[in-house]
Amino acid sequence: MPRIIGEARALEIILRGLTVTGPRAHEIGIVHEVVPDPLARALEIGAELSSRGAEGLAFAKRLTRAALDCPLTEGLADERKSFAAVMRTASARKGLQDGRPPTEIQKL
Repeated sequence: MPRIIGEARALEIILRGLTVTGPRAHEIGIVHEVVPDPLARALEIGAELSSRGAEGLAFAKRLTRAALDCPLTEGLADERKSFAAVMRTASARKGLQDGRPPTEIQKL
């Protein structure tokens, strides 16, 4: 939480045991969206993600998390390597041939 909202605000919430409402969480950046039916929205996002290339999603998640801990040039180099690795998979080739993203995850 401190990386997202800052150390002072995180400590205030944690040490004082504050309850953060959905709208307040959105306002201070803890969440990026507040919806009336969270389960329906989660299922919608899940369906969207499941239609995308699994390897690409896995690499994107790893690269995004690593980006905070490495210099920009290192992160960009890692992105290039990851893109090349994903595009070499049979799943990616199949997705390109079919004109759709691949959905199977392969061991890289």
